[in-house]
Amino acid sequence: MRWHLTLHYLGTADPKPLQSRLDGCWPGPLPITVTFDRIGAFHGGRVLWIGAPEAPTALQQWRQGWLAGDSAKAGPFVPHVTVLRAPRPRPWVERAVAPLHWTLGELTLVASSGGHYTVLHRWQTGSG
Repeated sequence: MRWHLTLHYLGTADPKPLQSRLDGCWPGPLPITVTFDRIGAFHGGRVLWIGAPEAPTALQQWRQGWLAGDSAKAGPFVPHVTVLRAPRPRPWVERAVAPLHWTLGELTLVASSGGHYTVLHRWQTGSG
């Protein structure tokens, strides 16, 4: 399993112009740590997640830069990692948990199809 933090779901967007926009607003290598301190569920209890109360400033600024002018896609950004997909709804209750600090090693532009991921581009965060 490859753990990942989704910055934004892009649907069927053409990745080439997007990569140029991402490159244009990337602040360069710098350490990025996300602190997760809540668990909860989406989709009627079928998807369990661990989430952060807010995104680190560098991620917020990068996301705002490449979404600039596209208000239809600029919804709220709530960083989370999916940890379980249940075959049927479960009665998960959102609650606080002991903080988990994750230092990101890289950010990637990924195409997803049928549960398979293809990395299209990588940006190093400077976090090792």
